[in-house]
Amino acid sequence: MDSQPTAPDQDSAPKSAAQTFQVRFSAPSARLTAQPQPQSKLAGAGEVEVDKDRVVLRGHRPRAFRSGAKTEFTLRRSEIVNVAREGLVIQ
Repeated sequence: MDSQPTAPDQDSAPKSAAQTFQVRFSAPSARLTAQPQPQSKLAGAGEVEVDKDRVVLRGHRPRAFRSGAKTEFTLRRSEIVNVAREGLVIQ
């Protein structure tokens, strides 16, 4: 995933200290043994929102012969234990 922070919306009041990054979801590298389950795969453009307690992944889940279904996954930060980073790529 390549990430770039987005500018905060100036019209809305800040809800928390969350940061949102525009990303591109792609297939995981073969170097990692744990592959995502089919129902949790995201592909293409999306975003990652990170705050003090959670991480939200927003994107499209691939579907055969149709456009991707909008999908959002919310994870508690304490649940995230198997992250690898190489340059701008995060898995």
